[in-house]
Formats: sequence, structure tokens, C-alpha cells
Amino acid sequence: MNASTAKSVATKKTRESVNFLGLWRNQHGSEVYLAAVENGLLTGTFKTGVGAHDPDEEFALTGFISDDLISFSVNFGKYGCLTSWSGQHTGGLDGPRIETMWHLARAIPEKLEARHLWAGFWTGADTFKRVEGEAKRDLNLFDRPTMSPSYPFKVSLK
Repeated sequence: MNASTAKSVATKKTRESVNFLGLWRNQHGSEVYLAAVENGLLTGTFKTGVGAHDPDEEFALTGFISDDLISFSVNFGKYGCLTSWSGQHTGGLDGPRIETMWHLARAIPEKLEARHLWAGFWTGADTFKRVEGEAKRDLNLFDRPTMSPSYPFKVSLK
């Protein structure tokens, strides 16, 4: 789905309209495609730019928009984790962006929960910038971590 076929509904802000719809990319090359908003309910897709899986794999995204605030969640199903982002749309000299904090919960095997449950909860920050035109996705970013919890990952709990 592309931006021209997306249901174009902008949310209302006191002084201006904030349009979250379209393609956004974060500092790790992960992409969020925000497809539709109806009565504040958001739908779209998420493609992670990092991790040990196919970077073109799409995951369903659902969330909410209220004025210039956004919250969305992704179920990484077969990778055993859920991640939620909450943030705010803002602008600047480098264009529109969404500043977010995320929380990830991942499944810890039952037999390891007593000692390792703490390892199942992660938090961090991402900045998503609007993608204009046909800007290519760079999956070899210099700051791209080999392992970062805002996407599906594999960790040994030995």
C-alpha cells in the first residue's frame, strides 16, 4: 500500500493539522507505514531495519492518535515479543519527525522466569523521520546496533 491509496485523515491540532499518514523511518532503518486513521484508531505496518531476520518482513501495527500524540504497538509473533511506542509529532529544520519512547516485552521460558524475568523488559527511544519520495532504506547505518531491543532479536539466557 502506498500513501496515495491510504485513507487520508489528518488529526486536528490547535494551530495546524498533523498528518501522521505515510512512511516514516527511524535511526536504525526501521520503517513505519501509517496507513489509516479512523476516529483516532491507527493501522499500518512495521518493517525492522535490524535483527536476524528478513528486513522486508512486515508486521501489523495498530495504535491511536490524539492531536499531535501517537501510540502504536507491534506483535512480533513468531519472535516472541511485543513492542509499543508512544510519542509526539514535532518539526524542525530537518523536517517533521516523531519522537518516541518504546517498551518491549519478550517471552522468557517458564523454567527461567524465577531468575531471568527481568530480562524480558526493555525500553529505549526512537526518532522517526518522514520519508519523502523514493528515498532508499540504508540497512548498513554506522550506528546500527547488532542487537537492539526495539525489534525482534535472539538472546541466550544461559
